Amino acid sequence: MHRIQNLPGKFQVENLNKFVFGEADGKDDPLLETCALVISPVKEFLDENKSILVGDRGAGKTAVFRLLSERKIKFVNRENLKQVYIPIDEDLGYKTLREHVIAQIKDPTSQSSAQHRIVWELYIFSRCLDGLKESFSGNQAFEQIRDSFYDISGWKSQRKVGLLDLLVNTKKSFGVKLEGGHLGHVVPNFYTSVEPKSAADDLLLQTSYIDLPRLKGELNSLLSKSKCVSYVLIDKLDEFVSDVEYQTQLETLQALLHCWRDYQSYPKIKIKLFLRRDLYERLDFSSIGKDKIDPRKVDLKWTAEDIRQLMASRIFHNLAPVLRGKALRFECNEEVLKIDRAFLREIRAIDSMPESEKSVGARLRRAILMIRAKIRQRKRDEYDARTTNLHDLVNRAVITVIFPRSVSHQNRSNKTEQIEIAHFIETHFQLSNEGTTPRSVLLFMQKGLEIARNYYSSNPEKEIAQNEKGEYPVFLRDHLCEAYNEIRRLSLQTIIGLHHQWSRPATLLMQAIQGSKTPDQIQFRDAKKVIGKALGDKTNDALASFFAFYEHAGLFRCINRTQNLEARVYSVPIFFQRVLINS
Repeated sequence: MHRIQNLPGKFQVENLNKFVFGEADGKDDPLLETCALVISPVKEFLDENKSILVGDRGAGKTAVFRLLSERKIKFVNRENLKQVYIPIDEDLGYKTLREHVIAQIKDPTSQSSAQHRIVWELYIFSRCLDGLKESFSGNQAFEQIRDSFYDISGWKSQRKVGLLDLLVNTKKSFGVKLEGGHLGHVVPNFYTSVEPKSAADDLLLQTSYIDLPRLKGELNSLLSKSKCVSYVLIDKLDEFVSDVEYQTQLETLQALLHCWRDYQSYPKIKIKLFLRRDLYERLDFSSIGKDKIDPRKVDLKWTAEDIRQLMASRIFHNLAPVLRGKALRFECNEEVLKIDRAFLREIRAIDSMPESEKSVGARLRRAILMIRAKIRQRKRDEYDARTTNLHDLVNRAVITVIFPRSVSHQNRSNKTEQIEIAHFIETHFQLSNEGTTPRSVLLFMQKGLEIARNYYSSNPEKEIAQNEKGEYPVFLRDHLCEAYNEIRRLSLQTIIGLHHQWSRPATLLMQAIQGSKTPDQIQFRDAKKVIGKALGDKTNDALASFFAFYEHAGLFRCINRTQNLEARVYSVPIFFQRVLINS
């Protein structure tokens, strides 16, 4: 139905040694810039009115952060202002941070997140000063703002200030004046003290505190007069923690959200946050108003077409040297672009089957589908849109240049059958959020590459000829099956290990699920029988917390949340079904 033309007649196996599909972590991915995909949610986030990028673990938030930090992509600025990027990606030790905040922040508001907000306010403003010093070197107004801030705080302006530095290395007592109204207070502002050791009871003189609203206003005015805008990018907020650290994480992020909200009053200092979806959904928006947050938020979700484009771009990047500058040509039947998707999926599934496995019934079914498709197409005219994206059709063809059109998988009856590779990628890499992420797919591709290299190093093939479809059978079904099982095992072990105390019960529960007649789900009451004792005395509460944690991590999804605990059922995504793990 479609194929890539102008490929060399043979593929040299030694080329595999030069292949690299990339790293799962966007921070270390060598192909991130070369194969950067600015998908629709990223384009939306680059609008300067969007401020919060929310995505699941592995969705690519850090990749977007890196591309922005390195100025490979930029925010859309309609005033054509000079853009200054201030990236912040400090690893936060939540337990240590909590200890210092409790000991050293004297807060008159008695709100848990307010103490953390003090730290964020000081931290972000100090980073703004550090990030802008090069652009405003020798500017008297800027130096006056900077000196005013650092003289009272006692920090040195010559270096970056870490989040914990604000507390650990504080040399004197001072107050911080902040804007109010977004923490539920009727007073217009409040100020608090940061102490060098234990909190003191002495009242601070008005001359002893940093008036942050005034300083932020002056900095915003300076940026406006200089026709400049600063983007403060904040990442690495979403490491998985538990127990006391989890509560501290929520309080820290809650405080950051309030801080972000107050910075909306200073339009030339734009705070851009990168948050994991489950943490964002657990934040309290009551004091700000969710209607004020959601219009500024973008969900980083990858469609099936996006994932195929990701794969195709990585494959083509590696094929380019093999082609030696030769242009490729794509050939397809235009009718394919207009076939109803339901028909097309069935047709592709049949076409992906090896010729030796196609039954007479399958061939007859394909012929009937084509006839029905042509009958429906007679009702279409030039105003009807294509049902298939042309670019997606090209991406599918690029993928199958070296990957098989069909791969092996286990159906619900635990029998092995063939499935079209595009449908396999679309359905078999989802976590409990029912979305596929670039991380899992890149892990799969890179692991498949490693297995293929080992295979060919032990076999005499030096070159692989094109088959009758104009494709190279480089990656074999067994390679991909082994790669899929390995990354499933790795991903499952990683998620289970996110909670040290629950890793053992989680392992036992998954082993029980894998060996059951229903590996796609587990009932709460059955889980209680398997790991109830391992979780302690208050079994229901502990088990509910257990499921909540691993549901957010992507392992389970409650399918009847309105029911009471004992009646709840949790589904297990295909990605984690029948995965062999050790005790």
